[in-house]
Amino acid sequence: MTLADLVREYLEMHQGEPATIAKLRWLLGKATSVLGPVRLAELSAKDIYAWRQTVPEGHRFEATQALRQVLRRAVVWEWLGHSPAKRVPNPPRRSKEKQPFESWDEVEAVAGAAARVRTDGGLRRGDRAATLRVLRARVARCGS
Repeated sequence: MTLADLVREYLEMHQGEPATIAKLRWLLGKATSVLGPVRLAELSAKDIYAWRQTVPEGHRFEATQALRQVLRRAVVWEWLGHSPAKRVPNPPRRSKEKQPFESWDEVEAVAGAAARVRTDGGLRRGDRAATLRVLRARVARCGS
C-alpha cells in the first residue's frame, strides 16, 4: 500500500464535516504530491522531514499534522508498526509580533479615554461614540 492509497482510504472513511474533509484533502495533497507513490513500509522519517521542508511555512505545521493524523490511523489499523512522522519535529509557526500602538503616549491616551467612557459622564454622547470607535479600531488592529 502506498501513502496515496492510505490517504484515499482514510478520507473515504473519515467522519467529519465536508469542510473539514475538504481541508484535510487539500493539506494531505501536499504530502501525496511528493510522497504519494512511496510504499508505507518504505516511508521514513527522513522522507517526511525532507518533504516538510518543501511545504510553504504558512501551511507546514498543519500539513504535517494532517499527515501525522493519517499515519497514526495506519498504526491503529495495523498497516504500520509505527508512524515515521512521530520522529519528525513539527514546531508551530511563530506568530508575528503585533504592535497596535505607535507609542506609550498613545496607549495612555486611549486608556484615559476608556476610563472616561467607563465613568459614563466624563464625555458627551458624541465624544463617547467617537472614543469608542477609536478603541474598537485599536482593538481590531490588535487582532489582525
